[in-house]
Amino acid sequence: MGKFLQHEKLVQAAWKLNTSSLTQKAKEEAVFKNGVTYPFCIPLDCSFENINSEIREKAIDYFKNHGIKWHDNNGDFPSSHLCDSQVCCVNFLMPLINSETVTIELFKRYFPDITEVLSMDDDSPVSFEWIGKENYLKEKIKFGAERTRGTNCTSVDASIMFKTLTGKK
Repeated sequence: MGKFLQHEKLVQAAWKLNTSSLTQKAKEEAVFKNGVTYPFCIPLDCSFENINSEIREKAIDYFKNHGIKWHDNNGDFPSSHLCDSQVCCVNFLMPLINSETVTIELFKRYFPDITEVLSMDDDSPVSFEWIGKENYLKEKIKFGAERTRGTNCTSVDASIMFKTLTGKK
């Protein structure tokens, strides 16, 4: 385990105990998928609390409506691991999903010639677990499974497509 993750596990364990963002039940000791209790996890039946309450319903609905699998195969709900990368990505970028203006302003710092954000899903400026329409990487799909966003193939955690002043995408 890298130093960053090791440090973040300590940070998240402390946050879990001291935050007002989680219910008391979510602050209880939690067993992760391997049967071991970790202080940086929340109980499985509280895993939905791993998504910020302001975007929680939208995020869970988005994943369900697009057939996207959450890490750790927790059905319709996110991982209970507080350091989960997919959850982190959703918590940071889901707020942009209904705001092309904010998305443009955020990314203009890095791409100053953005003129328009192009949708990839449902007129949304952000797409999660994007796999594209084809198997671009020619990946073999295990056990006859289908390519599914979030599992069974490589996916982009989040993607934003935009047009520039010169018309490039």
